[in-house]
Amino acid sequence: MAKTPSKTPAKRAPAKTVPKPAAPKKQSSPKLSTIASKAVRGEKLTKAEIASLGGSVLSQDETAGQKKAT
Repeated sequence: MAKTPSKTPAKRAPAKTVPKPAAPKKQSSPKLSTIASKAVRGEKLTKAEIASLGGSVLSQDETAGQKKAT
């Protein structure tokens, strides 16, 4: 009786890498949007509003470190 050739295991396709989901975009709160709107319209802002708006802008900066103003 003739031997049948041994079956070689089927080759698997390489495992697909699943990309990481993109980080959610940072978004301003409605309160900060109102403060920004006041600033754009030229209304006077309180020191607290200025600090809040500045802090929000800086927290949304995605690059580390300081850059030279252009």
